[in-house]
Amino acid sequence: MSRVLDILPTPLDYAGLSRAELDGHIRVRKEELKAVILGHNYQRGEIGHDAAGRGT
Repeated sequence: MSRVLDILPTPLDYAGLSRAELDGHIRVRKEELKAVILGHNYQRGEIGHDAAGRGT
């Protein structure tokens, strides 16, 4: 039986991807999980890029 941690991607798996590739991965996972990504006004733009909205 595989351990969950052995099959989940890590940040290193995404480190070499372009912004467009990252956007694609994020979009797919958001749809799969029916997730909403929340951002905050102090986050850098590239982090808050995928957020549904930004609060203060």
